[in-house]
Amino acid sequence: MYKFSLFALFFMFFLSSSAQSVAQEQSAVLSIKPVEMACKELSQETLEEMGISLLSWRSERFNSDGSFNIEGYWRTKQGNYIVECELPFGQSIDLISYKLIRENVAEH
Repeated sequence: MYKFSLFALFFMFFLSSSAQSVAQEQSAVLSIKPVEMACKELSQETLEEMGISLLSWRSERFNSDGSFNIEGYWRTKQGNYIVECELPFGQSIDLISYKLIRENVAEH
């Protein structure tokens, strides 16, 4: 009986560790495309909450040492906005950082 209990405990620990490992792998971002999508969605939500009418989106993708980087541009009826997003390689999309900057247009 005692040997069975130790085996059952080890087996439960093994299953728990495997489940955690799978969950971590599923949440780890290994491609830049999900980062771009999250960057667009986050900035779109923010601008819409501010009451800004969106016209178009474009973006450029960059990889630096250890992170995915997106530089996005929103054209709106109220001016243009730059979006800068960054996520370290292999991290959860929940850890994305982003900045939203209103582009200044020089008047001539």
